[in-house]
Amino acid sequence: KVAYFGALSSLSQLVLKIMSPGVPDIYRGMEMWDFSLSDPDNRRAVDFTSRVQLLAALQKRANPKSILKTWADGRLKMYVSWKLLSFRRTHADLFSQGDYIPLRVEGDRSSHIIAFLRRLHDDCCLVVIPRLCASLTRAGSPPIGDAVWGNTRVELPSEVPSQWTNVL
Repeated sequence: KVAYFGALSSLSQLVLKIMSPGVPDIYRGMEMWDFSLSDPDNRRAVDFTSRVQLLAALQKRANPKSILKTWADGRLKMYVSWKLLSFRRTHADLFSQGDYIPLRVEGDRSSHIIAFLRRLHDDCCLVVIPRLCASLTRAGSPPIGDAVWGNTRVELPSEVPSQWTNVL
């Protein structure tokens, strides 16, 4: 139970770190789960060969549904890192010059959401991150759907696109 909700929290923090203003600070070798009880020691040996092979396999044929089912093996964290860092690289101006716009969240579960826009001219990126997931659902059940979120809504400015693409 702790590992499942810890993984959800870790993924939320990863998304926040990569999509927020500034340079994402990612410890060397932390592309997968790390079970250290303190900050990772950057002097530890990292098995870069296995990480390069895993990333190559994900880039060749990533199956998000399968990756979600086997979240504990660490591929999920690497997948999210790869997809978001790639998106950030292909939209470099948006992340280096664009605005950071916090969004208002309303509803019964509003305290469980962090939401913001990154915007530069017509280029927009919407980021919505869950928090405190252990009180939303049971271990093994992702915090998705109306049963979890009910009347919770993110308020978007009127000038944003009406259709979005999920980069994950």
